[in-house]
Amino acid sequence: MNKILNWLHDKFLGATDYGIVRFSVIMEFKIQEGMQGADHALFFLNNDLTPMDYVVELLRVKFQMKRDRAALLMMEVHENGSAEVMRNSLEVLEEVAEHLRQEAIRLGYMLDCKIHKLDDNIGS
Repeated sequence: MNKILNWLHDKFLGATDYGIVRFSVIMEFKIQEGMQGADHALFFLNNDLTPMDYVVELLRVKFQMKRDRAALLMMEVHENGSAEVMRNSLEVLEEVAEHLRQEAIRLGYMLDCKIHKLDDNIGS
């Protein structure tokens, strides 16, 4: 496991920010407010067109993840086909997903997301 973590760290430590910008203050507020009604989850989906280091930087910049955590989540998407990125209300996640897709397009990338309703027996 340490070898994988070291490789991921070395691979993405010097990655560029790709021009990714943080969420706006209004979006950050909506995300914080929507967390109280978190009944849905946003998943990133794997595809063969989006560079892995772009996904790492996206997670790092947009979701304030440490680079190691972002790299592990990116590898989960790559290896398993998808991974949960965040939980929130449906309305907020739809807005977040569209924002992420549009920014990816603006930067010349593709980002696939899906939103799932959480089961009542899944903890937050």
